[in-house]
Amino acid sequence: MLFYGINISLLNLITLVVITGNVYSQREADVWYFGEQCGLNYNSGVPEVLHNGHTYETYGGVGTMSDSLGNLLLYSEGDTIFTSKHLPMENGVDFINGWGHQSNLIIQWPESDSLYFVFKVPNGDFGLYFSVIDISKNNGLGAVIEKDILLDYAWDAADKVTATMHKNKRDIWVITRKFQDDHYASFLITPDGINEVPVLSPAPDVDYNVVNRGFIKISYDKKYLFSNYWSDRDVEVCRFNDETGEIEFLYDLNTGNYPTGIEFSPDSKFAYISYQSGGASDNIDIMQYNMDYVDDVSLFITTAIVIGSGDLNGYALQLATDGKIYCIFNGHLLPGSNYFVGVINKPWELGTACQYDSRAINMYPESTTESFPNIFMGYLYRFEFEGLCAGAPFLFTSNFNPVP
Repeated sequence: MLFYGINISLLNLITLVVITGNVYSQREADVWYFGEQCGLNYNSGVPEVLHNGHTYETYGGVGTMSDSLGNLLLYSEGDTIFTSKHLPMENGVDFINGWGHQSNLIIQWPESDSLYFVFKVPNGDFGLYFSVIDISKNNGLGAVIEKDILLDYAWDAADKVTATMHKNKRDIWVITRKFQDDHYASFLITPDGINEVPVLSPAPDVDYNVVNRGFIKISYDKKYLFSNYWSDRDVEVCRFNDETGEIEFLYDLNTGNYPTGIEFSPDSKFAYISYQSGGASDNIDIMQYNMDYVDDVSLFITTAIVIGSGDLNGYALQLATDGKIYCIFNGHLLPGSNYFVGVINKPWELGTACQYDSRAINMYPESTTESFPNIFMGYLYRFEFEGLCAGAPFLFTSNFNPVP
C-alpha cells in the first residue's frame, strides 16, 4: 500500500492495519513446548499454560509446528518427533541427538501442503542434519520419510540454527555457524528442496566447546544478525542480506559479562541481550540497545539500558506471535524455583517503558530450563515501513501475525 504521510499518523496507520488485517490467519508459531513438560498456547491472544508436552529434562531448544489455524502438528526435543497426540511419530524415534540451546527447528517446505523439514544441530558434537515429515500420512499424524541427512558443508556446525524468509517471500534461508573453519552457512530452501551447497560467509575464530553456547538471531527487518558465545563473553554483530544469504561481520560486542539470550523488538528498533555478570549461577541483567546506532560499536554500547535485573529470568529471550518477548528462567540452576516465565510487554518502547515483568506466567508444577522453542522468523509478528518524513510517500507492509 502506498500512503502519503501528510495527514495520517503512524498510530492511525497501525489502526487501519488492525481493522483490515483480521482476514489473515497465520498461527504456525502459536503452540510452544519447552523445558520439563512446559507449554504455552497463544491461539486466544493471551498465553495459556499447557501441561501435556513430552519435553522431559529438555535443556535445549525444541522445534514446534502448528498449522495456519494454530492447531498443533508436531514437535521435537531432538531425540523424538512427537505428533499432535503427543505420541512418537512413525519412524520418529532414535534420531542423532539434537541437544543444544537452539538445536531443533521445524519449517514447512515452500509451496507444499504436507511436507516439513526438521533441522537439528547438536551441542558438543558437530553437524547440521535434516529430516523430512509428510504430515498427510497416518490420518494427519504424519510420518518421517527421510531421516538424519547430514549437510556435508555444515559438518562442523554446532548448537545453533535459525531460519528467515528470502527477500522473494517464498524461499527460506536456514543459517548455522561452522566452528572448525569459522564461517556462517546459509542454506537456501525452495519448492524444489534444499540446496546443499550453502552461501558461506567468513566469521571470527571461535574456540567452540559445550559451554561456549548461545543463539543466532536475525532482526525482523532482516538487516542484522547477532550470535552470542557464553564463555567467550562475545556477541558477533553482523549485517545480513536476505536476497543473497551473505553475512558481513561488523564487530564483537564484549561487555565483560556472559551473554545468554538475544532477541529483537518486532519493529527491529531495539535489540535485547541478557547477560550473566559472573559464573553460571549469577543473576541476569536484560539490556536494551538502540539499533539506530548498531553500525558503530562505540555508539551502540552507550545506548544500553538495563530493563530487568535481579534473578535468573531472562536466560533466553523469544518473541511470540502476540508481539511480546518472553524470558525464560534458567531453572536447572535453582531447582524448585524454576516455574516462571517473564515477559517484555512492549518491546518497541524505550527503556523501562517496555514494561518487563519477571514473574508474568507461573508454569507450576512444570519447570523451565534454558531455552524456548526455536521458531522460524516468518511466522512471527513484525511490521515494515519505508519513509518517515511528513508529506513524503512511504510503503507499509502488514505482517502482523496475528493482528493484536
